[in-house]
Amino acid sequence: MTQSKALKIIDTNTYAVLQPGNDALTILEDTLAPGEQLDVFSLPCIKAPAGGGGTWELPNGESAKEIQAIVLHRQVVRAYWGASFEESGGGSPPDCSSMDAIIGEGDPGGVCRFCPNNAWGSGKDNGKACRQITRLFLLFPDSILPVLLSLPPSSFKAAQQYVLNGAAFGLRYNEQVAGIGLIKAQSDGGIAYSQAIFRNLGPVDPAALPALRAYREQIVPTLVGAPIIVDEAEQNA
Repeated sequence: MTQSKALKIIDTNTYAVLQPGNDALTILEDTLAPGEQLDVFSLPCIKAPAGGGGTWELPNGESAKEIQAIVLHRQVVRAYWGASFEESGGGSPPDCSSMDAIIGEGDPGGVCRFCPNNAWGSGKDNGKACRQITRLFLLFPDSILPVLLSLPPSSFKAAQQYVLNGAAFGLRYNEQVAGIGLIKAQSDGGIAYSQAIFRNLGPVDPAALPALRAYREQIVPTLVGAPIIVDEAEQNA
C-alpha cells in the first residue's frame, strides 16, 4: 500500500483560499498600494520556544504543541554577520547572504559549499558562522496570507526528510497537510534547544488542487526574494 492511499484526504472546505469562488488574491491586490509587494516582513510569524520548550508561539498569542497546515513552500537561506549581535547591537544587514543557499553575495561571497564560514566549528558552540535558516511558508484554514515559520539549522534535516519522504511516494509536499511538532534536544555544549518534527496528515482534496496551485504560483514568487531580517536570524542563531 502506498503512503498516498494510507492517508486520509483532507477536507479543504475549511481552507479559505481553496473554496470555490475564492477571491483572496483579488483582495490582496486591492489592499496593497500601487507598487507595493507582499514579502516576509508583511507575514505573521510563528516563533520556536527557547530552552527546549515543547510548544509553538502562534501569531495570535496562543500556543500549540503541533502546527497543522499546508507547507506552501520551503526555502533554505543563509546569512553571515562578521560581528556578533552582541557586538553590533543588531539591526544591520548581513555582510553576506544567499537566498538559495548556493551562492553568497557580499563579503566574503562566493560558493556557499566551500565557504569557511560554512564549516562546523566556525561559529559559536561548534556551529557554523554562517546561519542556515529554513523558511516554511504555511497556509492555515482561516487565513488568506501565508504564515512564516523560520527553522534553525538543527531542524533542517527534519524538514528536508519530510519533503523527501513524500517525493518517494510521488507526493508533492506542498499538496499535503503537515503536522509540525517539537522535541527537546541538546547541543554538544549541553545547551537545550527545540527541534522540529514532521508528519504527513494527508493529501489535499484533488478537487481543490487547481485553486491551491494557482494560489502558490501567484504568491510564492513575491516571498522568496525578501532579504533575511535580523529578528529571523537571531531566533535561529
